[in-house]
Amino acid sequence: MPLVCSTGGFDPNVINGVASIAVQADGKILIGGDFTSVGGTARNRIARVDIAGALDAGFNPNVGGNEVKSVAVQADGKILIGGDITSVGGTTRNRIARVDAAGALDAGFNPNANDIIYSVAVQADGKVLLGGRFTTVGGTTRNQFARLVNDAATQTLNAPGATQVIWTRGGSSPEVSSA
Repeated sequence: MPLVCSTGGFDPNVINGVASIAVQADGKILIGGDFTSVGGTARNRIARVDIAGALDAGFNPNVGGNEVKSVAVQADGKILIGGDITSVGGTTRNRIARVDAAGALDAGFNPNANDIIYSVAVQADGKVLLGGRFTTVGGTTRNQFARLVNDAATQTLNAPGATQVIWTRGGSSPEVSSA
């Protein structure tokens, strides 16, 4: 059976290319590329749309430079952006950045790669993998492949009653719950 495009009006109307797609836990869709417009609204290289394809007007990290080549979502909702980028929200970021779920720059995350990042992935332990054309990350020699230490996982153990135990784990690594 041939594949057909979705019906029902899903058409974010992106002007120029989309290079990366990531889906958030709430179902919203992040897109990265070399576009400057989504749905007729200015968006520089990254945007978020809902499941119907409508632009999320409140999400606008305003990425400067060239193409966003990779987008990844951490378990804590923070968003990793890699590519040939030079700034986020007017603040210098070389090839990699992290924003919160609202699109605000994470000022404490600045790995500073010296060349293009083509791929970003989050390992099960929360560490970040980078692939690209770089030779240094954070001033350390890393030829085209690197792993970054990331925020530690958080966990809480709660016994709200005699018959229930709740364990919650969060942070950058995958969330786990057990009862």
